[in-house]
Amino acid sequence: MHKKAFGFANKEWNIPNTIETKFRIGSNTKQFTAAAILGLAEQGALGLDDMLIKFFPGYPKGDSVTIKMLLNHTSGIRNIGSGTGFNSVLTLPLSKDSMVSLFKNASYEFTPGTRWSYNNSAYFLLGYIVEKISGKTFRSYLQESVLSIAGMINSGMNNLDSVLKYRAMGYQKTRSGWKNAGYISMEIPFSAGAMYSTAEDMYRWNKALYGGKIISTEKLHQMLTPTLNHYGYGLRIDSFHNHKRIGHSGNIPGFASHNVWFPENELCVILLSNNEADVSAIAEDLEGIIFQTPKVAIDTLLLDAFAGTYRSSGNTRFIFSRKGYSLRFGNKGCKMEAQKIYLL
Repeated sequence: MHKKAFGFANKEWNIPNTIETKFRIGSNTKQFTAAAILGLAEQGALGLDDMLIKFFPGYPKGDSVTIKMLLNHTSGIRNIGSGTGFNSVLTLPLSKDSMVSLFKNASYEFTPGTRWSYNNSAYFLLGYIVEKISGKTFRSYLQESVLSIAGMINSGMNNLDSVLKYRAMGYQKTRSGWKNAGYISMEIPFSAGAMYSTAEDMYRWNKALYGGKIISTEKLHQMLTPTLNHYGYGLRIDSFHNHKRIGHSGNIPGFASHNVWFPENELCVILLSNNEADVSAIAEDLEGIIFQTPKVAIDTLLLDAFAGTYRSSGNTRFIFSRKGYSLRFGNKGCKMEAQKIYLL
C-alpha cells in the first residue's frame, strides 16, 4: 500500500495534511446512503420497488417513483441545486421538510424511469427514508449499521458546530490567491454529500463493502449492476483500459474526493483534497501509471485549434487557452483560477 499526504490542512497555521486528516468527501457519501438503504431492504423493512408515496404521502407523482429510481438517478425529480434561489439557502440550517419543499413541487425533468440525470434530491430523500424507517437519525443509523461494521472510526456525518480532531479546512484558489471556501450548512447536502472521512477509512470501506461485510452478496450485486449511464446504486461502474472500475467522485466547497476500486486487481485509488484539486484527472494519471497504459502524443496544433472564446446558449462566455500540453478553462469575470482540462 502506498499512502502520502501533501499540502496543508490549515494554511493559516501551516498545519500539514497527514494520513489522519479528515476531509469532506461530498458525493462519495452516496454509496454509504445506498448501502444503508440496501441494508434495510435486506431486513425486509422496505422494498426497492416501494413507491415514494409510501414514505412521503401526497408527494407529486410519488406513485410513479420507486426506491430503485432514487438510487440510480432515474426518478426525474428536479435536482435540488437547479432551482432558482437555491444559493440563498446554502448557509441556512433548514429542516428536512423545508429542504424537501425546495424541490417537491417543481416540475419533473422527465417521466420517472425513462432517463438518467444525476440527482442530489433523490439521495436526500433516501437519507430521510432511512430515518423514517429506522426511527433513528441518519447520522446514528449510518454510524451503527454501516461505518462501525467497516471499522471506519474516523468517518461520519459532518457537523460544523462540533470540534473534530484533525479536521481539514477547505480552500479555493482565485485570481487574487487562496481564500477560505464558502460556508455551506451541512443540512443542505445531508445524505447526498455531507460525510467526512480519511484515506485509510475509505480503504477500509472498500475492503468491507466489496468483501461482503456490509450487505449480502445478492444486494451487493444489485448495487453494482449498472443501469443507465453506467450507474448502479451510489456507484459508477465502468472500465479503464479494459480493467473493470467501480467508484465515485465528490465535490463540495473547498473539497474534492475520488474513490475507485478495481475488483479484478483488488486495487483501489483514493484521493482526498481540501483545495478543490481535479482529483479525478490525477487518479486517472495514477491508474495509467499502475496499469502501464500507453502514452498518447498530443499535437499542440490541435490544442491551439480549440483555444478561443465560446458562448453558451445562456450567453455565458467561456475562454479556453493552451498551456503546454493542456487546455485551460475560465469564464470571463469568474474569480476562480482556470482549471486544467487533461486530454487523455
